[in-house]
Amino acid sequence: MSEIYNARKRLIYLEEKVGIEKLNNAVKQTYAFIDDASTTRAEMLRHPYFMDMSLSTIKRAVTELLELELIKVVRMGSDGRKKYLVTT
Repeated sequence: MSEIYNARKRLIYLEEKVGIEKLNNAVKQTYAFIDDASTTRAEMLRHPYFMDMSLSTIKRAVTELLELELIKVVRMGSDGRKKYLVTT
């Protein structure tokens, strides 16, 4: 088996385990990014990971993940205005 095939099989398994297998790729990519480290929307927009994704696509992906309760918004640190996205 090739390494790419094995990696793809592993990815499918992990997506099913988390429950995101039926979501579109933009939502999956957004979830993966947030799952790696809590982040703000502003940080996401500046990160090279999202350079091929439009602002509206990122916003829709975040909204969908919030509605599905796969992520949530939390306030961290001394600045209560700064809201982080974290996986649930």
